[in-house]
Amino acid sequence: MRPSNRAFVIWFGGLLLANSMAAQAATVVSPEPPTPDDGNTFGFYVGDKETFDSNLFRVPPALEATLIGPNTSRQDYLNESALGGDGQYIAGRQIFDADFQIDDTRFAHNSSLDDVSGFGKLTWDWAIASLFSGQFQATYDRSLASFAEAIFYGRDLVVTQDYYGQGNYQIGPHWAVFGDIRETSYSHGAAPARFNDYRATSGSAGLEYAAGPDDSIRVEYRYTDAYYPSGYIFNDAEIDRDYRQSTARLLFKHSITDKTSIEAYAGYLERDYTEAQLGKFSGDIWRVTLDWKPTDKTDLVFAGWHELHAYAVSEADYFVSRGGSIAPGWTVTEKLTLSTVFSFEDQDYIPSSNSVLLAGSRTDRVTGEQLNLLYQPRGNLLLNFFVRNEDRKSNVQRFQYNDLLANASITFRFW
Repeated sequence: MRPSNRAFVIWFGGLLLANSMAAQAATVVSPEPPTPDDGNTFGFYVGDKETFDSNLFRVPPALEATLIGPNTSRQDYLNESALGGDGQYIAGRQIFDADFQIDDTRFAHNSSLDDVSGFGKLTWDWAIASLFSGQFQATYDRSLASFAEAIFYGRDLVVTQDYYGQGNYQIGPHWAVFGDIRETSYSHGAAPARFNDYRATSGSAGLEYAAGPDDSIRVEYRYTDAYYPSGYIFNDAEIDRDYRQSTARLLFKHSITDKTSIEAYAGYLERDYTEAQLGKFSGDIWRVTLDWKPTDKTDLVFAGWHELHAYAVSEADYFVSRGGSIAPGWTVTEKLTLSTVFSFEDQDYIPSSNSVLLAGSRTDRVTGEQLNLLYQPRGNLLLNFFVRNEDRKSNVQRFQYNDLLANASITFRFW
């Protein structure tokens, strides 16, 4: 998904931390999406981004030749040109939003990775009287797979499709029941990576008590049915990696003061695999985020978590993620925003993961430091500068790497 304007710093930093992944390059920044106050509107924008990546394929120097081959370059410069648009249509209590972005990416040295990618999203925020409300959303994304967790070091364009429906029923002034259903799929374009094609259908239901917009508590239960259309061959036998997963969570949100707020959840996750030899997984999951605004122009976000994660490019490689981060932010002026993120994460891969089946065990530690500068000299012009250093240690040598990523982008909106 493409972040927007001032939400970019928080959104992108949170994405990297929550999913333990630094994408090959931050996408061209899109303008602020319309709000209901803007009424019916539609606009186009263009953008361009220049990126330097010191370790494009995320490999250790000792294994570079054997993993990525002799006709590739460890370092590379890439250019991304983007065309996008977003709009909104309001009909009474119904709000329809649409946005898209098409990217043309060219590599200076690894030209075999040149690609055209794209993103599109349709959203309907619906409401019936004052008791029923919800959202329907369809998302499509086609992009080059990140090499942060690759098993194929070539051009692999991954298509992600996500369909989501959610509804709320307001019982009274403070109580509401809710539910949602979601279907997600990942399809790999490269034949050697298609064994990681993935589809999942999930649904949840729960109850929420809200004392205010920043103070609520809710309980929810989610069930997920996931399967892999392509088989995985291990020791000359095909392994069925399909699974069923149940998750129960208690979520809490509270505004402690005008300057301090907390969001947290705690729950229990249980997963059963169709293939008996993959066993099962169960355990506690939790996340805590504390947001402190010392002044009107500064923001400090602390986060800690214990969750089950996977990289989108390698959906079958699940790991227990234990980590923390600190993200200071500073609104220097109305036009200039500065943000930094410091994070660490321990990754303990579960027995069903592909890398554990091949190596016997796998534990990683990923640390990262990043800086983002967003400058908006005019309402329709955005300049963004981004730098990230990431280091991964692992007991499996091929997954160790250090990478420095830096880019600058410009975005212009026509109206």
